[in-house]
Amino acid sequence: NDKRLFLQDQTNGAYRLAILDNGNVGIGTTAPDSLLDISGSNSSGSVALTIQNTNNPSADETGQAAAINFKLTHPTNTQISAGTIYVGKADDWNPGSGQADSFMAFYTTSGGTSAEKVRIDDNGAVGIGTTSPNSLLHLEKSANDISGAKLTLDSSHTGNADYGSTIAFQAG
Repeated sequence: NDKRLFLQDQTNGAYRLAILDNGNVGIGTTAPDSLLDISGSNSSGSVALTIQNTNNPSADETGQAAAINFKLTHPTNTQISAGTIYVGKADDWNPGSGQADSFMAFYTTSGGTSAEKVRIDDNGAVGIGTTSPNSLLHLEKSANDISGAKLTLDSSHTGNADYGSTIAFQAG
């Protein structure tokens, strides 16, 4: 009564894809333990999952992005976006000149509205609360938020004094 579907490589007999009777899908494994389980080995680099936007944009289009959207179920059985990770063009790309800058943005949902909360720009600057970080780490809070922008370090470690919450500034 074991109901499984396998796709096998005809040349060397290796299993490439498995679909189990519980709905789990395995790529590179015959025993997937989650809805999608990707397993592989690559001695010359990483094992990758590719998400590609194949839209052929116009010359000045900068809005092209690829995304992973995380949804949760509301008690009314409605699927609601709980968060999204976007990777997109930071500017108009000109691959012939090597110009292909990108960004990564993390969105969360609050009060039913999805909004960008963290961005890593093409220079590696991280913005929390801003879509345009102007330093390596840029924290920003909206003007109407009375709590202001804060950076909090909290350590519950006891014992050695060298393991407390610390911000160290070093020049040169």
